[in-house]
Formats: sequence, C-alpha cells, structure tokens
Amino acid sequence: MMKKLLLLASISASAILFSQSKSEPLVLVDGKIASKNLVSKTSRFVKKVETYTKALPASLAAFSSYMPATVISATYSQPAYDRIPLSTLNISQDIPENTPVKVDGRLFTDTSIEILGEAILRGEVINENGQRMFSIITRK
Repeated sequence: MMKKLLLLASISASAILFSQSKSEPLVLVDGKIASKNLVSKTSRFVKKVETYTKALPASLAAFSSYMPATVISATYSQPAYDRIPLSTLNISQDIPENTPVKVDGRLFTDTSIEILGEAILRGEVINENGQRMFSIITRK
C-alpha cells in the first residue's frame, strides 16, 4: 500500500514538472521505452521510480540525447512484458532496420533501443522529409 502511495505521489509530482516544461516526459521501465499509462496500470510491480531532469545515470546512457527533457525511470520487481527492439518494428513494416523511429514525436536513431509492446497504442508508417519511417504513439 505504501509503495502505491509513493508511486502515485512520484507520478503526480512528475506531472507537475512536465506541465511546466510543456513537453511530455520520456517514460522508461527497466531501461525500455514505456508509457505513463502502462506504469500506472502495472503499479503493483513497481519497485522504484526516479525522475531525472538534468543528467541520466550510466545505465540509461542510451537516452542521454533526450535530456534536458524529463525522464521517468521505473524499476520493476519482475520483468515487464514483451520487449521489442525498434529495428524489429521497422522490419515488420518493410522499412530498413536502421531507419530512425518516432515515439510520441521523439526521434530515436538508435534502433537497438527496446520498447515494451504493451506500451504501444498504435503505430503507422509516415513520410518525413522524403523518408519512410515508423511512428509509434504510447499515450492517449
């Protein structure tokens, strides 16, 4: 019960920070791209939540190019869901595997980064500056 209260307080405090910065946070679970909705729905597995606004720890270095945007990182007590490399999503859409992928408007050039399958609400192939790429939406 106390963990759930701390989780809700942490997410609420983070939401206040995000509304002031006008950009949505990048949400990670165990170093994988996730969503606020997924973390809220699976709060019983959350062991720890940390919010970063300045620098990321070495374990999250792959996401350092997204700073100074806010990053919320949750650690789960057990592995969470399907982990899908962005390159695999590209291949499934007949797009070269190293083509950047957009997630909620953020461009990810490192397609070895993984996303939790349950975080994906929808995806579509888009054409941006003459390049076909996959775009993923994780929030409503």
